Amino acid sequence: MTSRRALRLLAGGHPADWHGCRLVAAEVHAGTPVTLAAAGCTHPGAGCALSTSTPCVAAGAGLLPLPCRRGGLARRLARRLQQLLDDPLTPPVVAGRALAQLARSPEPWARTDAAGDPACPAPLVAGLASDWWWEVRAAVAARMELPAAVALRLAGDPSEWVRRALADNPGADPAVLAALHTDPHLGVRDAVAEHPATPDATLLAMVCDPAWEVRRSLAKRPRVPAEVLVALAHDPEHWVRFFVACNPATPEPVRAELAGDRRPSVRVLASRAGRRARGTALALGRGIDPTRAGHARPPGEAGPPPVD
Repeated sequence: MTSRRALRLLAGGHPADWHGCRLVAAEVHAGTPVTLAAAGCTHPGAGCALSTSTPCVAAGAGLLPLPCRRGGLARRLARRLQQLLDDPLTPPVVAGRALAQLARSPEPWARTDAAGDPACPAPLVAGLASDWWWEVRAAVAARMELPAAVALRLAGDPSEWVRRALADNPGADPAVLAALHTDPHLGVRDAVAEHPATPDATLLAMVCDPAWEVRRSLAKRPRVPAEVLVALAHDPEHWVRFFVACNPATPEPVRAELAGDRRPSVRVLASRAGRRARGTALALGRGIDPTRAGHARPPGEAGPPPVD
């Protein structure tokens, strides 16, 4: 049987006899190169025709490297491994082995799935954090329970999207967010400004950010130190002052100062303190929740009035 025919049989889920070795599809592992496990060998040891650098071992324990780095076989094997992981009846031991093989697949999408799997063990996660494909590293950065050492390494990743996934991670470590607040890309810094776990000292340092969009995100936060809102009340960009006036957490002296702002929209919102300002903020729908900011509705107030 030719090697091409044998690979086709294996990819289809059938056993194949090749050079005296009985290859079983259920024992095919995805790797680089793809590795097949033999269920039986007529020439065990150094005499095996499939052996390369190491001798084959008979009776199901032999690992037989084949020159197949990419292609249809690797994709089919990765899909089979993924089906094993998606099956709730798969034993945990088998699922763990399938996940380990999926993390070593030559297919980037397969490694991405392995990186995003909550059951992926820490050693595999650490290895995938150095993957050459940025989407794999981004999937690692988006994991909820990410080791601190891995997160800090990804904070210096050359890909903007990996660092953005790290800044968007709901479980991001405050130390990592503090390290990202001076990122050269606007999207990363904006995500840090909006993250609820960003330390107050980092938020205060971001009031001088060169991008007004980042300063606007600071002004929109439901929980923000009063020092940040005081500093942003004098921002040169009127949209930043606009959202300071909208924010229910803005101190009353700051709101009174904004009532004399040179922009009419800022003056109107600052003068309509309390109920009207809260209604405007909710109508804008930019993540400001007055109840979370400590400004609950007064008794008997059904809801914010319509914004003019």
